[in-house]
Amino acid sequence: MNKKNKANLYLFCWLLLCSTTSWADCTLGSCNPDGMIIGANTSTITLGVGGCATTGNIAEIVAGATIIPTSGDGIDVGTTTPWTITNNGTISTTSGNGISAPGSGAGPITLINTQTIASSTLSGAILQGGGAVTNQLGASIQGAFTGISFSINGSGSPSGGPRASA
Repeated sequence: MNKKNKANLYLFCWLLLCSTTSWADCTLGSCNPDGMIIGANTSTITLGVGGCATTGNIAEIVAGATIIPTSGDGIDVGTTTPWTITNNGTISTTSGNGISAPGSGAGPITLINTQTIASSTLSGAILQGGGAVTNQLGASIQGAFTGISFSINGSGSPSGGPRASA
């Protein structure tokens, strides 16, 4: 079974569980090993550790999912490898960055946004290893400091250099 089919099966089973049981708290969010992020997440999602997106370097926030932590960043990239993050939901924080790929040695991030990424205190997305951003028509990436910040630590640059498209 390919990764997309596994992700769809995971989502289907979660929706089936939520619609047929009274004991399941389906408002709680989760992130599976294939990087599928669903539900209402109220804490920082850290990619690549703790069972979240550990089978690859791809994460997808599904339509309707939210990441609104009570403190800290919305998403932290926990490894230095390149990542592809697709946001089809809402990432919003009041005390951190929406998406943060921090530190020396951070890998380039490919960010595809179709909905909302926001920080009322810092940056919507800070990509310290560089990368590429596609913000679809009608989507937004905003922050009190910057919407998107690129930086490259150490020597060299990502292939093609930092770039953004809208």
